[in-house]
Amino acid sequence: MRGLRDLRVIDLSTGIAGSYATKLLCDAGADVVKVEPPGGDPLRNFTASGRDLAGRDGPLFQFLAAGKRSVVGAPGEGHVEALVADAHLVVESFELDVFEAARHVEEHPGLVVLSITPFGRTGPYVGRPATEFTVQAECGSIATRGLASQPPIMAGGRTTEWVGGTFAAVAALAHWRGGNAAVAQGFSEGWATLVRFGPMIIVSFLAAGFADLLIPPEWVRAQLGADSGVRGIALATGVGILTPAGPFVSMPVAAAMIRTGAGAGPVVAFLSAWSLLAVHRLIAWEVPILGWRFALLRYATCAALPFVAGFAARALSR
Repeated sequence: MRGLRDLRVIDLSTGIAGSYATKLLCDAGADVVKVEPPGGDPLRNFTASGRDLAGRDGPLFQFLAAGKRSVVGAPGEGHVEALVADAHLVVESFELDVFEAARHVEEHPGLVVLSITPFGRTGPYVGRPATEFTVQAECGSIATRGLASQPPIMAGGRTTEWVGGTFAAVAALAHWRGGNAAVAQGFSEGWATLVRFGPMIIVSFLAAGFADLLIPPEWVRAQLGADSGVRGIALATGVGILTPAGPFVSMPVAAAMIRTGAGAGPVVAFLSAWSLLAVHRLIAWEVPILGWRFALLRYATCAALPFVAGFAARALSR
């Protein structure tokens, strides 16, 4: 298998996003040269704990740089320009257009330049300071995380950089393979998927919102609360078995259960029953594809698992 052995990449980026994008390409066989400033990439000295590395490279840098070659330099220097002239893809993450992407693309037809910045190279937010928290806030994800009574909660682990690097690698590869037409096709198919499933997502979250209003919290706490015992876990298991459709329905229902006072045991039992024992999946998929004998065998061997999971969650949450 050749993979991406014909792809030559110059990595001028710093941080996780660009390094991870080029790591994905490197792992697929691309020849990646990382260009570092004289003091080395900042991630060489980074550790989550802040411990002394005793002159060694940090674990995160070792992970991201594995398989790459490395040179010291900067855009505009002769040896770096020579590398760019021979490359198919350049990845950079400078705050300003230090690399002069337009000039390099004009000088080297076919060169793809991937710029990874918080707010892009054009528009009103160019050069705007950003942190992991502000990027997550701008994209709206913080608004859907946690409870309304809590302060804003961001996803940990510098998530936007890892996700951004993943999508950046895919987009750059598509552009290299098929130019603007391939990228446009990717966006078109992605939009079609959103049009297809977007209404289902909206309806499911509306259903969860109305569930908060229509089902009295007092009833939920009494029937499915932390002290509901066997009755609560059995009831939640039954609801999970009868809940139709996919996660567009089950996850909002589980979220509504938590908001209205359900205990950990019943919620885990509900999700486990929906995952393993949902009747609609048995009838629509398992029996027609696997046959009724195997489907019923699988169903019977999993029947007790929601109860086991529910009681385990109840014990661990106390």
